[in-house]
Amino acid sequence: MNAKKFGVAELRAGNLEGYGRTYIRHINEVNSFVKNVSGVKSALKTSDMTAAEDMLRASVVLSDLTTLTIEGGTALKITIPQEPGKIVQLSAAEIEKYKIDPAKTEFCVGIVQPAEKQHIAFYKQCLPLIKRGRLFIRPKRVALIRMGENHWEGLDVEPDADDNTWIVSGESQSLGELPIKVETDGSVPFDLAIPYLRGIPFSDLVLILDDAADTILNLRRGIQKALTQHPKSEPNTIVEFRRDVIDPELETLERSFKKVAASHKYSIGGAIVGSVGLALSAIMTGGATGLITGLLGAGGVGLIGKEYSAYRTKLEEMKENPFYLFWRAKRFR
Repeated sequence: MNAKKFGVAELRAGNLEGYGRTYIRHINEVNSFVKNVSGVKSALKTSDMTAAEDMLRASVVLSDLTTLTIEGGTALKITIPQEPGKIVQLSAAEIEKYKIDPAKTEFCVGIVQPAEKQHIAFYKQCLPLIKRGRLFIRPKRVALIRMGENHWEGLDVEPDADDNTWIVSGESQSLGELPIKVETDGSVPFDLAIPYLRGIPFSDLVLILDDAADTILNLRRGIQKALTQHPKSEPNTIVEFRRDVIDPELETLERSFKKVAASHKYSIGGAIVGSVGLALSAIMTGGATGLITGLLGAGGVGLIGKEYSAYRTKLEEMKENPFYLFWRAKRFR
């Protein structure tokens, strides 16, 4: 299974039924893939689309893989496997609660997906994260029990359950609740990162992550270290933590950047040209080679190249700060 291509065509087309069928065919492969991903894995489950956007941005930065399950909505797509023989496993508590007679009760299994326009649009927005292998969409699995002639009860099924045995979890989530299951120790509070990432389109966020890929682990370690050293690290003091620890670091990075940019400017033919990284990138790809050669001679191109290299070196040094990625994200907005 190629996770970076899994269901991409169906989600791009807004074909949730197609995605559902693809997911059902590959449930065991999906479970194996998620299990074998190393690093931090987070599972988000919500019916609050606003919260989902914020938490997803933080999760893809602070986790190596995020699985996302969207619930709720009024328009639902229910996909039921065509293959018979699926086993539903319930606890004694569920059997008693719903007065189930295993010999007489009718069961079926399937997945449920909200299919309103906002949900379809959201999945399309998520495609850059999916294609980078940072996000996997997991539809909600349910066991349907016939409770009457025209009434079926839907019970949540564990997402990691084997395809042959659909295990009822007994854990239903209230509307709007967004529980986070982090599958490795040493998790960091996602709400700490949200203000620095909020509002960035996912298509831009993947560019930031690509640019700062080597700083992500440094960021996680920096947060963990700061949390252990900060005297007010309880969740209800997260605002103070950002104000006292992270914001001063971002201000230091901004001052450093302005200093680096200001020290790399050129006067060409009497005109001031901006910092190399912002205004002269075209020179390094040949876009202005003729202009520089004409004004400064052939040696001018070499001079610009040397200065550009020095500029890039200083920017790379800034990445040693554990909160570089947050600073980069704030400048990207």
